[in-house]
Amino acid sequence: MHRTVTAQQKKFDRFRLIFNHERPHEALANETPGSIYEPSTRLLPSRVASFQYPRSFQKRRVNNSGDISWHKGRVFVSEVFRNEEIELEQMDEDVHRVFFCNTELGEFNSAEMRFRPGASRMKPPYRSLRASLI
Repeated sequence: MHRTVTAQQKKFDRFRLIFNHERPHEALANETPGSIYEPSTRLLPSRVASFQYPRSFQKRRVNNSGDISWHKGRVFVSEVFRNEEIELEQMDEDVHRVFFCNTELGEFNSAEMRFRPGASRMKPPYRSLRASLI
């Protein structure tokens, strides 16, 4: 390992130069990646619009540990959604479907204070709702 981050960065920059511009790649018909690379012409937005949920949903922010707050308690959902907002749709008195954007993540039972992940499914009605609001 190198003694400093700067020394490590210099080694990495040298490797990247050789890998992309000097060393031929068999999968590229012995061309270098740098010789055939073309920058994308697609312009990406500087900011992605926030997803709009139906008003009946309840918003919760996932903390750094992957938990959401629920009536003075905490329920683990997933560390994948750290610092993201998820929404809950009440289905029954104690049962809620949990969504991230238009993807259903699973089911939350508030009586048991337990989240059960499900097979993630896209929900087209919510996608079209978002499109109609933009």
